[in-house]
Amino acid sequence: MSLARTEKRVPPPVTEVLILGGGPAGIEAALAARDQGFEVALIEAGRVGAGLRRWGHVRLFSPWRYNVSTRGRRIAEASGRAIDDDALATGAEFVADYLEPIARSDALADAVFEGVRAVSATRRDVLKGDMIGDSRRGDPPFRVLWESIDDADEGVTECRYLIDASGVYDHPNWTGTGGAPAPGERSADEWIRRHIPDPLERDRDRYRGKKVLVVGAGYSAATAVRDLTQLARETTRTFIDWSIRSADGRLPDLTDDPLPERKALRDEVNELANHPPPFLRVWPGTVVEAFGADEVILRDLATDRQERLFVDEVVSLTGYRPDRELLSELQVHHCYATDGLMKLSASLLSQNTGGDCLAVESAPSETLRNPEPGLFVIGSKSYGRFSQYLLRSGIEQVESIFSELLPRPRRCP
Repeated sequence: MSLARTEKRVPPPVTEVLILGGGPAGIEAALAARDQGFEVALIEAGRVGAGLRRWGHVRLFSPWRYNVSTRGRRIAEASGRAIDDDALATGAEFVADYLEPIARSDALADAVFEGVRAVSATRRDVLKGDMIGDSRRGDPPFRVLWESIDDADEGVTECRYLIDASGVYDHPNWTGTGGAPAPGERSADEWIRRHIPDPLERDRDRYRGKKVLVVGAGYSAATAVRDLTQLARETTRTFIDWSIRSADGRLPDLTDDPLPERKALRDEVNELANHPPPFLRVWPGTVVEAFGADEVILRDLATDRQERLFVDEVVSLTGYRPDRELLSELQVHHCYATDGLMKLSASLLSQNTGGDCLAVESAPSETLRNPEPGLFVIGSKSYGRFSQYLLRSGIEQVESIFSELLPRPRRCP
């Protein structure tokens, strides 16, 4: 059920805290703001949990206990949801059993506005280059222009504190070598899938009996290859090519992996890469050079030799990046390597975790500060292109902001 479809609801003209994005980090931030006594509004371009819904069939590696806050669990369980600490939810289950009950609860129902997209954020009457390093820059309110997805109506909400939790899933990386679009890629977009498909159920007809190229070297690509392989076993004339930039064509091994689901996927897919069945070809150490009408050209990084593949579908899972345009008129310190927050990225990149996201230590709360007073970027967007973001990281960020960085609101007795 959608929160804002039964009647026309628009965000208020003024609020203390405005949150952009209705994913896990945004919902947790809204709940924490209400808990602290702030006036709060949250706007979401789609539906609550839109990013997770895109891969709703995929099971999380981490169990429930890592992914929920104490206040969120309390509301979800009060609504009749049972949260098993050790169980692994799918993306769809996490939305249905956690995010939606919280968003529909008495605590937040009047604060969540679905179908409303943030267009730009600035400060009232203040330009990006004004008052550099001057604390007075924080005096004028933020001014966020938004539009209704249904009818393109526009409006403005002003706020004292702005929290950008808009995520990265709307901005996939390009498939071409070097991170730029390959020749022909932009015109081939209709047959390129940039999120994890569901070839065993929802997308079965799209991929059954097709020649499919998967591009990517991470766990998302591995999930797609595993599921497409199962489809190929169940059907006829389904063929898979897998282009991997790494020379060995394997997911990295983790000693004593604490996440059994991740280990099982890694072991299964590495076995497929080492001993591919007749319907799977693995192309290690390759990049996408160009797209044609019904073909993709791969290039071997070691030899420069090119391989022409005739394919029906492409699944490009090469990562995601944040939308920097939204906050382009505000003073945000971005990392030159990740597009995430500069201080946070420096902390994350200095850690040698061996590819294990659970080993990433929480960054100090100061890493969430920007040159722009009162602006906070949280969730996967704060990590930028750094892919080891966890849902629990967003919860920790929210706790840091509301316990250490934001003053409690003052109310008249």
